[in-house]
Formats: sequence, C-alpha cells, structure tokens
Amino acid sequence: DITERVNAAEQFRHLAHHDTLTGLPNRRLLADRLEQALALARRSGHLVALLLLDLDDFKIINDTDGHSAGDTALVAIARRLSGLVRETDTVARLGGDEFIILMQEMGHPRDFARVAEKVIEAVREPVEVGGRQYLLGVSIGIAHFPEHAANMEGLMQKADIAMYEAKRAGGSAYRFAGGGAPAAAPSAPTAPGGRPMEPKR
Repeated sequence: DITERVNAAEQFRHLAHHDTLTGLPNRRLLADRLEQALALARRSGHLVALLLLDLDDFKIINDTDGHSAGDTALVAIARRLSGLVRETDTVARLGGDEFIILMQEMGHPRDFARVAEKVIEAVREPVEVGGRQYLLGVSIGIAHFPEHAANMEGLMQKADIAMYEAKRAGGSAYRFAGGGAPAAAPSAPTAPGGRPMEPKR
C-alpha cells in the first residue's frame, strides 16, 4: 500500500508539472526553473533568455487531417526541440502550437540567435502524419534577462511581442524584443508553412 501511494503521489507530481500530450514541462515547471535561473544569473552575471515559439500555419494540419494528426505533429516537433538544447535548458509547451525554450548561463545574445536558427531549420524538416508529409515553419520571439525584463511576466510579454513581429515578417524567422538584432533565417526552397506535400509512397 505504501509503495502504491508513493507511486501515485509521484505520478500526480509529474502530471502537475508536465504537458500530457508531449511530456514536456508545462508553464508551472517552467516558472519554477526560470525563477531558479534568474536567481543564479543575478549572482553570476550570465544571461537568461526565453525563446517563444509559435508554429506557422499549423491549423492547416488540423483542418486537413484532424486534431489527432495535429497532436502527432506536435509530439514530433517536441522531440526535435528537445534534441536541440543542453541538459541545463528547458523546452516547455505552453498549449496549442506554442512552445518555449528557457536558456540559462549564456554569455552573449548571439548564442540565443544561433539556437533560434537551429530551431527554424529543425522545424522545416517535413513532419510525416498518416502517410502525408507537412512542411511547417516557426516564428520565434526572444527576450533575455537583464536587458529586456527582470521576471517571467516581463520576459514572456516581450518575447510574445517579438514573436508576432517575426510572424508579421512572414514567419520562419526570429526577432529580439525591442527590435534589437533582428534577423530572419535564410529562405528555404520549400512549400509555404503547413502546406501538405504529396503522400509518401
């Protein structure tokens, strides 16, 4: 009975801090880790950043093949994102087709830009769902401590504004909060985001 209770409590804690679809940390766990990262950064002088990701034209997958297909695509994207970051970083899902990457103990904003470029390239790889391949894009907003904000709420707001600037620029791009060091990824010779390719034979 004790073992069962311990296991049940552990499962409850996991569900309370992780996204049920992708298994990624959720907003609550992200907030805990960001608070710790900010406390460390205040002592060390390192940078901490939030990269807010929104998939471009993701709705097309749901409209074409249904929400289960969309869920399959989200799980695939979550795996790709998790493979791009260090163990000390966090990839979380905020809900829908929004993800966020927490990066800590970084030395220069260019480090965040390099990760954003890798994310854009990784998301561009076709996602196979039910024998059909989709090409997606991603818009990314970047806000970092201490330049843009000193807490989670401020960083999220600044990253959200920057993400919409990237989306207005056509997607598959990233922007820094405040318009600093904006950069778009090189255009890819692929179909527009979300457009289905021919079914794989």
